[in-house]
Amino acid sequence: MHPNMVFFAQTQHNPRDYQGESQELKAPIDVTYADKGHLHIGEPTADPRNAVSQILASNYYPERTYLRGVHNGTKPFIARTLKDGELDTSFNKTGLVYLTDLSTVFDYHSFSHMAEDAEGHILLTMIDRTQGFTHLWKLKPNGKPDTDFGSNNGYIILNNFFNFKDITLYQFTTYKNDYIFSGSLENAPILFVLTHEGVPRQSFGKLGILKMQDLIPDLRYVIGAPKMLEVGEKVRIIIYTRYFNDSSSINGIAALTLSGALDQRFADNGVYWSKPGIIIYDFTLNNASQRITVHGQVWSEGTSTPMIYRLDYTGKPAKEFNEGRVVLFPIEGAWDYMTEADGKLVGYGSFFDRGMAVRYRLDGQLDTTFVPPNGYGVFTAIGSQPGFYGNSHSATVMPESQRLLVAGREIQTGSTPCVIAVSLKQ
Repeated sequence: MHPNMVFFAQTQHNPRDYQGESQELKAPIDVTYADKGHLHIGEPTADPRNAVSQILASNYYPERTYLRGVHNGTKPFIARTLKDGELDTSFNKTGLVYLTDLSTVFDYHSFSHMAEDAEGHILLTMIDRTQGFTHLWKLKPNGKPDTDFGSNNGYIILNNFFNFKDITLYQFTTYKNDYIFSGSLENAPILFVLTHEGVPRQSFGKLGILKMQDLIPDLRYVIGAPKMLEVGEKVRIIIYTRYFNDSSSINGIAALTLSGALDQRFADNGVYWSKPGIIIYDFTLNNASQRITVHGQVWSEGTSTPMIYRLDYTGKPAKEFNEGRVVLFPIEGAWDYMTEADGKLVGYGSFFDRGMAVRYRLDGQLDTTFVPPNGYGVFTAIGSQPGFYGNSHSATVMPESQRLLVAGREIQTGSTPCVIAVSLKQ
């Protein structure tokens, strides 16, 4: 067992199946956003793949968001929206870029991830089905390809940097002039760093590639998008990782330097390992309180229990949050997203046949001023009823407008890519 394991709180209730609840409280929808709280992209079709799968709050354009999704089952798109849910027509004149329009040579039916750089460019990873290679596109803030990137065509083929070995690149983030990817090379976890010019960062790992098993021998996965932790002049890459022992998986939060070494001053030798059974879905960096908020589920004896724990920026348990222990939720499911906003923790989760939004105080207690008296409420359709369905672990909080935006789809006469706005004004 690794040191610094996160221990379960002893004060939480036993989880129960939400289907047995006698009273359902609804989370408030912000009807001033888009169409009565719902932003739809395109018209409904029968294809169940139609959905928004990623929401990205723009740092370059305050209170604007980028949406990544698929329409008509085979048309991946990126959209930019204004504060109240209108498409931003300064982005490709319509607010939408259909990625199949970027090239008539490649077969793009979906794309993996997007990120924004400091100058407002949008970076997109897409898989070309004709060859199975991953392409990185760079779009200008107006939605047009940046033809100064790559071979004067706006994209590069990432497989070129790996001699076309078995490479999979998952998600990525941007930091100054670098793009930092998580992925796997021949089924072993890696981090990979490119410069904004589209060449590997020579000072990171070996020729831009860091084989994570060189640092943590038993590591199986690096999951999700790396995140950049900046405190003063100190900058670290924060990732979440997973390895397997004889009986279960062990999840951890790790900190690396910009050269690709574990930060030995973070947690215990660079990694904070969770107790077996804790499954991390993702984490957020909350600069206002200098805390890392980790969310997901605890899996034990066939039961999934939503969980949150918090670390300070040195990788130690945040003592003000439930005395440094995990907070468990009393209903079976998992937290898909959680972040700090306006002095509270705000997020949402999946509970079998519905989704619920939640708000916690920073001491780990439910904030009962939100959907009183519970602190949580349903914001999706229930069961197989028509309505909104969350489709991914992607959401964002818009602080000025006090909204939680959640990605997904709406099912009525068909399936439509959709974003729903949960009001946080209570």
